Amino acid sequence: MEQNKIVTYYVIKDLATWTTRGCKQSVCERYEHAEEAMQQFRDYAQWQTVIEDKRIRATLGIRIKGLDFDVVYRIGGKNALSLEFHLSSSVNEDQNFLEALQNICQQLPVSHVRIHRQMTEEEKKEWTRERFTKWILLNNVHGIIQDLEKKFEPLYEQQKLERFLPTRQQQDVVEHMPLGAWDNPYFEALPPEHFALFVPSQSLYVCMQTSEMEFDYTLYDSQEHILDGGRLTGNGAWTIWDAMNDLFEELEVDWKEIIVLDHDKVKDWIESGGEK
Repeated sequence: MEQNKIVTYYVIKDLATWTTRGCKQSVCERYEHAEEAMQQFRDYAQWQTVIEDKRIRATLGIRIKGLDFDVVYRIGGKNALSLEFHLSSSVNEDQNFLEALQNICQQLPVSHVRIHRQMTEEEKKEWTRERFTKWILLNNVHGIIQDLEKKFEPLYEQQKLERFLPTRQQQDVVEHMPLGAWDNPYFEALPPEHFALFVPSQSLYVCMQTSEMEFDYTLYDSQEHILDGGRLTGNGAWTIWDAMNDLFEELEVDWKEIIVLDHDKVKDWIESGGEK
């Protein structure tokens, strides 16, 4: 029984190599201690920053009760929590597993969670519309290119476009939600005292830190020049995530595009004058 309580860890440099034909598969590296595994994951992840890359790259996992569970993926330049474990009742209620998971999320850190859901009826319809439209244009179907919208609606309602509908697998939608905005049923996700983020679309660095019940922030450009700064104040239940949400709404930044950085390294980089 004691064996079932032992938690170990593993890291895979690039999980995409496991599904890419002709590509040498990254090895699964095993570790006894979380700190060693997290540092190796960070070493791999620091080079995997392309937001447009939607493939799963560096992977951090937990092994318990003889089972392996991927728990963190590096994808699109973010560290995202995988909920693969939620289907296994033997671990999603195991205290040793959940404590190990909480430690990883706070120390790594993890900024997002991968949420799986099914397409809505409206999303299915839009998917079908796009595929149908592409097929019409590619085949130059006479009499339909004109008034395409008028033709689509009745055909869809009469269920005559089944060949263009998304498959069951395609209806499985994966979204990345900020960890702080997720209703976490497994462990308490304590907000950090400070963090640094990068917004590629605006070439903007954002540093924020907690000061009692207030939150100080500074915005920098890619040349380490200060663009703006200030202090945000909320109610007693406010966290640093709430403060960042308010700031991002003002800046018109989408959480989906941010990259979480090492706060101390960013501050060191700024203080050194931007030297790499």
